[in-house]
Formats: sequence, C-alpha cells, structure tokens
Amino acid sequence: MDGLVQTLPDCSAYVLLRSLVEADDWLPSALGRVSVEHVVTDSRDVVPGDVFVALSGLETDGRRFIGNAVAAGAVLVLQPGDEFDIREDDGYWLASVPDLTRHLLPLLQLRYSNAASVTLLAVTGTNGKSSITQYVAQLATELGYGCGVIGTVGNGVWPRLSPTRNTTPGIAVMYRVLDEFARHGARFAAVEVSSHGLDQGRVDGLKFAVVALTNLTQDHLDYHGDMESYFLAKRRLFTDFGARNALVNADDEYGQRLMSELAPELPIFPVTSSVPVASGDACVGWSLNAYGDFGMKAQIRSPWGERQFDLPLIGDFNLANTAMAIGMLASQGVSFDALVEAAERLRPVAGRMELFCRTESPTVVLDFAHTPDALKNVLQSLARWSKPITLVYGCGGDRDRSKRPLMTDIALKHAQTVILTDDNPRYEDPDQIWADALSVEGAERIHCEHNRQLAIEYAVSIARSNELIVIAGKGHEDYQDIGGEKLPFSDLNVLNELGYRRAGEECDR
Repeated sequence: MDGLVQTLPDCSAYVLLRSLVEADDWLPSALGRVSVEHVVTDSRDVVPGDVFVALSGLETDGRRFIGNAVAAGAVLVLQPGDEFDIREDDGYWLASVPDLTRHLLPLLQLRYSNAASVTLLAVTGTNGKSSITQYVAQLATELGYGCGVIGTVGNGVWPRLSPTRNTTPGIAVMYRVLDEFARHGARFAAVEVSSHGLDQGRVDGLKFAVVALTNLTQDHLDYHGDMESYFLAKRRLFTDFGARNALVNADDEYGQRLMSELAPELPIFPVTSSVPVASGDACVGWSLNAYGDFGMKAQIRSPWGERQFDLPLIGDFNLANTAMAIGMLASQGVSFDALVEAAERLRPVAGRMELFCRTESPTVVLDFAHTPDALKNVLQSLARWSKPITLVYGCGGDRDRSKRPLMTDIALKHAQTVILTDDNPRYEDPDQIWADALSVEGAERIHCEHNRQLAIEYAVSIARSNELIVIAGKGHEDYQDIGGEKLPFSDLNVLNELGYRRAGEECDR
C-alpha cells in the first residue's frame, strides 16, 4: 500500500452512504453498526474493514475484483448501478450507486477531511519532478516545517517514504496519504503531478497553493499521441486547481508558451539562467559560478533577496531545481535567507545525479535519465569536469520507440565510450529495442551487452581512474521489468558489490 498507515477516526457505513444520497430512508439502520476504515479503489490494497469502490477503469472493470476485495476483508462494496440499491451479502454489504465515479470525490473528502488542511505544492514536467519535491521536503524539514512527499521515489512525511506504484497515485490513495500527512503534523506536501495523473483525474478536487513546471520534452507520446496533447494535459495543473501563484522554467519553450497563455490571470515567477535578474524583480534567477569535486558555487536572485551559496549537488539542472524549490517555499512565506542556508545541506535524491567512488577508480554517476532531454542534460552538465565519459544506458520497452535513436545520438555526441544494455524491456523483445536504438550513424562503435550487471562491470573495468562513468535509466529502481515480471535488480547494488560507496560519505578520494 502506498504511503503511511495510521488508524482513522471511527466512521460507519451508514455515515458514508448517507453522504451520497439526498434521502436516506432506504438505508438499513444496521449499517450504523458497520465500522469502516479506508476507502479503496484497488482490491490489492484492501484490508479488513475497508470500503472497496469497484470503478470501471481504462483497462479493466473493478467489479471483476469484488471477490478479491471481499476475501481480503472489505465490509462494504460500492459498484456502478442504474439506481441506488443495497443488500447484505455473505459477510459484507453491496451497494449499487448511479454515476459512481462522480460520487467518489465527495466520499473521499468526507472520509479524509484532514487532507484539506495541508498546503499543497505541485510540480509537473517531463524531468526534475522528484528532485524538486524532495528538495522542497528537505528544505522545509530543515527549517522545522513538517513536509510530506508524493511521487516516484515514494510517499510519506520526509524522510520516511514508502514505495509507490505510480508517480501520482490513484485519487483514493492521494486523499488518504494527504489526510495522514495532516495527522502527522505536516504543514506542506510536495506533490509530483504527472500528465497521466492529470488526465485520469487522480488529483481532482485538490487545491494547490503553488504549482511549477520544470520543462516539457518528448515523453509519454505512446499515451498522449503528440506533444500538443501532452502540453495541454500538463497545462491543466495551472488552470483547474485553484493555484494562487506559479513558478515556470522560462528557459524551456513550453514554459515560455505557458507563461504567455496564462499571464496576467495567474501570478508567475519565471525561473531562469538566461538573463541577468536584479533582486526584487519577479524572476528567480540562478547562476553557476564554479564546479568543485562534489558540488557547485552558485548564486540566486529573487523577489525575496539575493545570495551566493555552496550547493552540495552537481549538474546545472540540479541548481535550477534547487532554485525552483526555494522559490516555491519562499512564495509561501518561508524565509528566503533561511532557505538558501538550508540549501547548503541538501542531499541528492536517490538515483538522481548520485556520485559514487572507489579508491583509485573512476567516479560513477548514477541517474534516472531515461528520456533524450534528461540524458542530454546529465551529459552536458558533467562535461564541465572535462573528463572522458563512459556511458551505460538502455531504452524502456513498450514505450515511445521514437525516443530510442534520439537517445543514441545524444550518447554518441556527449560520451567517449558508449555501452548499450537493457533497461526495463517489459513485454517487448530486447533485440527490437536495440534495433531501434542502433538505427543511427556511428552506432558501430557502441558496445552492446543485454545483461545490465555485466554492462556495468565492463564499464568499470575499462574506464580509467581520471574518467567518469554514467549509468543512466534506472536510478533508484530496485527491479528490472522483463516479460512483465519485476525481477530484483539494482544498479546501486551492483556498484556496492564492486566496492563503490556514495561520494563524501563513505569513501576517500
């Protein structure tokens, strides 16, 4: 189950159902003695005492899983129906509800009423969502504000995160987790909002205090069809959820378009490195002054002040992500000076530009980059070190095939040695993935190895101590999806077995 686990206040099936109908004369009084726990839309999450809502989804009908839910202990099941009806079955109650999807939101708002007390900060975009939400959580927590996180790496009140199935969880999980954040004393919640989540209504009914766009590059076209539809899905976050202000990457062409379409209705703070920005202007400007072994000397200018600081992260985009996180919290009244000071203690997000070292060995960078733009950003940022780069990368199966040759072009342009391996093939033939990826000029100089562990070991064996190795694509993931089965696998574990440790913590250069 995604997120936290904590006992809810008492609630009866009668109270829940009464919220769905105008007249409650037909509700059996016995429902008042049926205590319910959580409202659940995925039968795999049901535990004894839960309410299972059997919705019709994109790929399946929830009614197929009523038996599973009841076997797991559901005491009340709601299913679509032409008219309201309820009956007691073998140990549970079954209610038919017209327009069930429309009724789900008020049901969740009733059961998880504390969710509305958390100030929500939302981030969308192709890349950078996980980094920004976790930087927001780290900064807020450092300054004494409880902060929850909902996103790819996990859900929970920072730093205790639990694994999650989706970047933006289903709407029932979303409300449940936010309610638990509130009951754990969190003032803020930093939420990754994906285009799928927006399109499928997973954040419906929520009000976001501030929203942010990182960038928009080719991704998820297997779902959206084209970039215009992808952009319009993201745009909804800025128009449909009550945002009071926004931060937008002004260095991105879709960010520029978004600002031109929404101003002046929505107050926007452009985040940019492209132009000089004077303190007091509406922009949040950042600049990278110098690179160190494990960090950057940087400057930030904003409406709230101007500071120079040492950021213990690498990569221009991590500086941009930090500026975005600082701006989001500063826009909510958190001290700018305190935020910048706290930024000097930020830690990398798991699997995002994480540095690993081993005595007298090449430095390794582990990153989740699995899109052309993300891979390009990683390699261009590392070019500042002026060290030869050995790249290990792959392309995901059952995803947009047109990304594959683009990623290979970028690999060949920015890395001196390129090793193609498997990412998550899923149900697709890995050889077909390779055929797409290798359909570019210069592909003959790429070393190919399906076994990801062997590919990483090969990279370590050929790179010299003064060089860099970049392992891209999986980042924090602890599995490899092959044939639809998630087999245990971790790039991090492979590095640990080879004697590598996180830089600055457990090893000497």
